[in-house]
Amino acid sequence: MSYFQLYQSNSSTSIYLSGTGPTGPATSFGNLLRVDSVYGNDSLAASAPFSNPFKTLTSALSIASSGQTVQVLPGNYNETITIPSGVAVRGTNSQTTILGITGATGNTTMVTMGTQTRLEDMTISLASPNNVNLVGIYFPGATPTNSKIRTCVANVSYDGPTGSNAVYGILADGTSTNPKTYASSDTIRATTINVNVPNSGCTGSTIRGIYVSNACRFTTRDTNIYTNGPTGSNGSNVSIGVETTHTGAFVALKTSSIYGSTFDIKQPVIASGNNSTMELSNTDLINANANSNGFTVNTAPSHIFYSIVASNFNSIVSHYLTPGSLNFSNTSLNPIGINFAQTIIIFEAELTVINPTNTNTITINLYKTTTPMISPSSPFCTLSLSATAGAVSTIKANNFSSTFNSQTDYLIVQFSSSGTLGNTDLLSISIAAY
Repeated sequence: MSYFQLYQSNSSTSIYLSGTGPTGPATSFGNLLRVDSVYGNDSLAASAPFSNPFKTLTSALSIASSGQTVQVLPGNYNETITIPSGVAVRGTNSQTTILGITGATGNTTMVTMGTQTRLEDMTISLASPNNVNLVGIYFPGATPTNSKIRTCVANVSYDGPTGSNAVYGILADGTSTNPKTYASSDTIRATTINVNVPNSGCTGSTIRGIYVSNACRFTTRDTNIYTNGPTGSNGSNVSIGVETTHTGAFVALKTSSIYGSTFDIKQPVIASGNNSTMELSNTDLINANANSNGFTVNTAPSHIFYSIVASNFNSIVSHYLTPGSLNFSNTSLNPIGINFAQTIIIFEAELTVINPTNTNTITINLYKTTTPMISPSSPFCTLSLSATAGAVSTIKANNFSSTFNSQTDYLIVQFSSSGTLGNTDLLSISIAAY
């Protein structure tokens, strides 16, 4: 038995204090199950679970019930877990508490979240050289809405032969009631997700940091997401930071940073004017790339404004615009490109026609080019509006995106009308950049 001995300078009396180490008396904790990779013993803990520590998370979770917490002491735990409903799993910290498997030989999911569960302060690590599906953390059923990850790290990597395997940091295929209705909690917060496929020959792997495949609400805050891997010939075999493939899903990314070696984010193709499935709030897209698909933001983005005052001008022939306000007679018949001081992504455009004299079809084309005085053959966005005489008409496009690299890419805005514009006709064009 360990002890401390205290001596008094004016007395020969010694005081011994007994310890409570591995051979000392056990201490009980109410509704707290402990897991200790050094001193734990699954057999002893099974008979006195609130007094003795378990050796493995699996054994502790087999006894845990709703309202209880499993406290995991530092160590490496080579196992996969499913968290029972209503149970919280908390590591000591993500630096030293590691749930990890290297060399997985079959399809492997490290953590499966249960209803109303919580996982925090741990590192989830999964790696394999075999052509198998790998998932760091899985959210089934209603768990994307009612379960939470906090201050964790999820590392998933595959370094094997070419195949058709999936490599996901987080997979959410559950459903939510009214996914686009605001909820007060986030699914993930203060977490880092790394997914890596370093072998350039692994072009068959589908690589995702977060993959949402069903109609659920999934939100992140203060999260770093990094995915890296080779680009394959199949459109789905690419490295994407965050993707949702379901038009009924809603993925909100708040104050986060996202890197995908192919695309940072990707949502499904939606009809112009329909609600987006992905919303950004103060979130960095490191490569400013969304696979040409749209998204929305919940704070006002930067805008490029064009305002045109007409003057009995026939605009059947295409004209080109520059930012700011100008009389239509001063527009150019030749392309004029503008560039940007830093890489941006243009993801939204809106055209408004105010009280036109005549009923016309107004068309705006947006082009991306590396030669500012030459218009490309195909626009990346077209706004075509049938403007009624004497009325205010508006059209918005938010189902596209286009990345403009710093100082090398130019934006060209082209304008045409099916008829003559009157003296009082006013047109406004707003282009959103992120």
